[in-house]
Amino acid sequence: MLTTMKNYALTSLLCLLVIKSSFGAIKNGYEREITSARRSLTALYSLLSSSKTLTASQQLVLKIKIDQHVDFISNYQLTAQLLEQFGLIAPGLYNEIDSIKDKTGRTVDVYVKFVHANLLPQPLSALTRVEQHEADENCSLSEYGINTVSISVAIEKKSLRFLAHEFGHVKYLVPNISGYLKYFISY
Repeated sequence: MLTTMKNYALTSLLCLLVIKSSFGAIKNGYEREITSARRSLTALYSLLSSSKTLTASQQLVLKIKIDQHVDFISNYQLTAQLLEQFGLIAPGLYNEIDSIKDKTGRTVDVYVKFVHANLLPQPLSALTRVEQHEADENCSLSEYGINTVSISVAIEKKSLRFLAHEFGHVKYLVPNISGYLKYFISY
């Protein structure tokens, strides 16, 4: 009886995971590279502390690379925290974007990154990147691949407000990308 209950529980959990993974999701845009960044940072610290033969310029280069990795990891953590906070503040909008689908019912992943303002084209404080797939007029495409959209938001006081605005773009564009581009091109 206990074994049957365990099997039932494991099967239920597996089904939930499969179902959840078949839906689109809001994702941290730094996620794909965070493991590599952490490993590299550890290696850079090790190299800097263990090598006594490094020249001053080599040490400077290592310190610059360390700072870049620390910044990347910090932005990853900030993005995770702000996404969680947004989900608490506006759960309806968050859940709608977290499970958004295109016109044909395919799920779309929305990648979000909070970035330093100087990385965005001026005077923008946020930017949504989405293109139409050349082989499918209803399919969205970003630098993260097919059926994706990406959002970059400047790190500042109004970051969550900017994210809400960009989610509004995603809410309209994903299911209407074909019609929007036809209108935009004709306009």
